[in-house]
Amino acid sequence: MGILKEMIEQMSWCISVRWELQDMRFDAIYNDVRFIAMAVVSTALSCFIAVRSRR
Repeated sequence: MGILKEMIEQMSWCISVRWELQDMRFDAIYNDVRFIAMAVVSTALSCFIAVRSRR
């Protein structure tokens, strides 16, 4: 019975670590996408201001 309990605890630990790694990966992807979106918006805004100021 002790071996079964140990196996279940180890499996539970493994699943929780995997879940945390998934969360970290999704968080990193979200941050990258947010950074790219902000760069695109700021570049577009800068171009828009430059075009408007030339008129």
